This record gives sequence, C-alpha cells and structure tokens, in this order.
Amino acid sequence: MSALTDNKQLYNFLTQNYSKTHYRFENIFGHTFPYMKLDLNSITDLKIDNLENLSGLEELPYLHSVEISGINDLSFLNRCSNLTKIKVCVSEQVNIDSMIQLSQKDNLENCEFYGRGVKSITSEQAMQFGKTSKISYDELAQLTPEQFSKVQSRFAEIQSLITPKMTEIEKVETIYRNLLPQDFKYDYSNHSPGSNGYLINNTMYGPLVENKGVCSGIASALEHALKNAGLDAVSCGGWANTKPTAGDNHQWNQVKVDGEWYNLDLTNDYDKKSWRFFMKSDKDPDWAECHYADKEDKYEPAHDCTSTKYDEIYRQDPKEREIRELKEQKEQLIKLKEDMDIQVANTNDYEEIKANTR
Repeated sequence: MSALTDNKQLYNFLTQNYSKTHYRFENIFGHTFPYMKLDLNSITDLKIDNLENLSGLEELPYLHSVEISGINDLSFLNRCSNLTKIKVCVSEQVNIDSMIQLSQKDNLENCEFYGRGVKSITSEQAMQFGKTSKISYDELAQLTPEQFSKVQSRFAEIQSLITPKMTEIEKVETIYRNLLPQDFKYDYSNHSPGSNGYLINNTMYGPLVENKGVCSGIASALEHALKNAGLDAVSCGGWANTKPTAGDNHQWNQVKVDGEWYNLDLTNDYDKKSWRFFMKSDKDPDWAECHYADKEDKYEPAHDCTSTKYDEIYRQDPKEREIRELKEQKEQLIKLKEDMDIQVANTNDYEEIKANTR
C-alpha cells in the first residue's frame, strides 16, 4: 500500500478522470478488448476540485502542472518535486504562510494564486512570495508580489479614512472623493490584452498605483474599496453615450446603501469638477442619457436602481460645496467689515469738519 492508494478520495478521482483506454488480446475470441487503466506515469497535468487532501500526490513521478481549488491544505504540493506550474484558487481558510512556502519551491516557472483568500494577504506578506508568483486580486489583474503589495498599501490608505461612526453614505462619499489622485489621467493606450499596458490601464493597479487607467480598472478599484469598507458593491458593464447598437463598451459600479442600490460612475467624475454620476437612480436624467446596462451579463449583473433619494442631492462634491460656501461667507464678512470701516471713517470726517466750522 502507498499514500496514494490509502487516499481513496484522490485515487478514485484519478481513476475516474485520468484512466486511459488500453487493449488486451484474447486468443479465445481472436479479438482485442478495451479496458480502462490508470497509468500514473502518464499524468503530467492535473486539475483537482474540492478534495479534502492531496496526500499521495507526490507519487505521480511526471506531474509538472497542477491547478487546484476547494483545498485548504497546500502542504502536500510541497512534496511534489517536479512541479513547474501551480495555479491555486485560494479560499479564506488557507494559511498564508503555506502559500508563501509553496511559491518559493525550486524549479517553479509559474505560480498563480487567485480567489477570495488573496484579500487576506498583507503588503508585507506579498513581498515574501517567490519571484515567479502572480496574485490575481480579481479576474483581470495578475499582479507580481511587488505590484500586489503596492495595491494593498493604497487600499490601506483609503480604509484609514473610514471611521466607525460614519454612515454608509458617508463611507461612499469618502471613498469616491479620495480613491483617485488629483493627477489621475484617463489613458486608453496600450490596450492589447496580455500586454503590460493592459495590466496597468485595465486593472485596479493602474488607477491605484500608476495614476492612470480606463473604466474597467477604475470600476474594479472602486468595487474593492467599497467592499473593504463593509459595503455591498459590484462592477457592472454596458454601453456609454449611445444605445448598445452603436455605443462604447463601458464599466461602472453599483453600491447598496441603507438597503437600496445606486449607480456610480467614477470614470466620468474623476476630475472632481462635478458629481454628476454619484448615487444615481436608473431614471435620473443625467444617468439615463448615457448609460445602458447589459442586463443579460451574467458575469457582471446590473441591479435595478429604483431609489431616487440622492438624484438631486449630489450634483457636486458636498465637501467642495461646503468649502465654497465657507469661502463665500468669509468674503461676505470681509466686505461687510470694509463697509463698516468706510462708514466709521465717514463719520469721523463729518465730526472733524463740523468742529472746524465753529
């Protein structure tokens, strides 16, 4: 008996999914009869879902590529000496140290981690991953440990602005105002999938770290920042400016505040000159004029935003409006003081003239 045959779950999985057809010649009948046989030496690439453990996997002598999900114990992968490619869907229960150790295996050419568990990786931990590692923070971004560390640091900065006493709408305001830097530039160059420019412009890395990007990266960054603050948020897609038959593909966000869903489009508000597309209902005139959601998109479903509570409240950044009003009040007070000084001066002149004519 071996560790592999003792692990009935793994052995049965391999038998059912990786057995190959062999043929046996029977002299009695004069025919060749097919039968299924598991040849461990023939297994080079393996994809495993939802097994409790991988004990015995190291007994596959030519296994060099493995993709796994639904497995919390990664220690068995460290025993597989010939692995060159690893892809792991990380659950929230996976030990980060075991991920780091796995990423540092000798001979690895590619090591990728994705799934919900990557959110638990701190910027300091990210820097300990092996040089061949990629960390997929979402379905678009495959970041190097160094890039991932910078993204996590930016999210930490945004999260530090959120206080426990804030209401949900105050949290959304704070994130919307501070997520993108003042010098952010909308950059549609280097748009080819797979290129480094695509990684920068189309994922959260560009807007958060490089201060440039396009709608998909902005929407991804805003979605994760809102979720980090404890809010229910999604990225959704559709078309901008015109109807789907002729419109440009576009991505924006929706957030749930006090039980109601609202639309957000930071891409078109990033210059902070207006908040035209902040907390809008589907029927808001400004919103409806240039946003057409793809209701059939199963990957990025759009919610119905029926509440009109904030449609007229937000046409500009409330903080900027408050600052402007305070400036106007100050200017009015200065003018009032100047008028009063003039009146006092005129009174003094009158008294002096009156005294000299006596």
